[in-house]
Amino acid sequence: MRRSLLFYPLSLLVVSAYAGFGVFEECFNILDAKESDGGCRDHKARLTTAWKDACDAISAANDAINFMRSAANTETEKPANWAQEQLRINPMSAAMFGSRFDDRGVFDSMTRLSVIDTNLFSLMHACDGSIGKWSIYCTDADWEWLKETREDPEQPGKKISETQSTMCGSGGVWYSKNRVGTESHYREGPPPKKVLGVSSKKGPICGFDKDYMAETDMSLGIITLCKAGLDQVVDIKAQEIYADKKKPFSSQTKSSDLDKTGGMAITLIHEMLHMVGALKDQAIYDDAGNKITQRVTMWNTKTNKYEETNTDVLAYGYANCVDLAKRKPDLAPRNPDSFSFFAIAMYLKDWDWSHGYAQRLA
Repeated sequence: MRRSLLFYPLSLLVVSAYAGFGVFEECFNILDAKESDGGCRDHKARLTTAWKDACDAISAANDAINFMRSAANTETEKPANWAQEQLRINPMSAAMFGSRFDDRGVFDSMTRLSVIDTNLFSLMHACDGSIGKWSIYCTDADWEWLKETREDPEQPGKKISETQSTMCGSGGVWYSKNRVGTESHYREGPPPKKVLGVSSKKGPICGFDKDYMAETDMSLGIITLCKAGLDQVVDIKAQEIYADKKKPFSSQTKSSDLDKTGGMAITLIHEMLHMVGALKDQAIYDDAGNKITQRVTMWNTKTNKYEETNTDVLAYGYANCVDLAKRKPDLAPRNPDSFSFFAIAMYLKDWDWSHGYAQRLA
């Protein structure tokens, strides 16, 4: 369910970061166990760094939007750095949201600006821990598929079909004994996908696509990071590309590509937009305005089989976000990846990232 869009006055949007802002332990619970049990013990230091980067990026995006808007709220001369800030903020805003500020600090779409404001308001308060605490699990390796004829591990003598009847539509349930607090040990979902009759990989979340980064369960307040998500870079500003500002940048310089540079921080911002903003990943469209689709293998709940079907191609990655902003700009601020890229670009403020890689500000 998508949260109703509200317009927050400027006075409410100026949320200041304080000493506890972006502190991982203030915002998340983790299972203190090894990765094979769904725990994040070995990843806690990296998650702590990535969350601080994510929150600093969110704060930088908040500052950038308010800086550009400030021209509309003053009769004095613009700040000395106004022209320089326009060179980095406006091109990125246009690339990700299909809109920009004019010289008076007026955004060319108040509808899109209100969505941006709402996202920023929610994310800033997520970073200060004031609107809840969520759980993060590292991989889904602890989950086991139990057929409905199996005995329930937590109710000996009773079958899964008896104890979890509402979840057995696919012939069984997923079970994990390793959950935080009172979180459910059972999960509804299709069985493991089989290749040549053998289960390809167990796990209800990460086992269906090796490139899958993460999943957010908004109803339970849970983020599950998959192997691809955990293997991303952290500590954005410590990367080599910032050590020498004379280094040339081009679209061929993979290390400066914003998809990779943002790393785990982009993934955490993306997932938190699902969590606190109730945003959904948007589809991308062709020039005629039709959704672009692809053939994938998915579970058919009517036949209880994995079958090939058409599904929307979603706006993941920088290039797809640019296309979304061009073809469906009103959807762009509602797309988690678009907002995440904008935030990271505002954090790395020495560069213009509007082409997806770092360029010197003119």
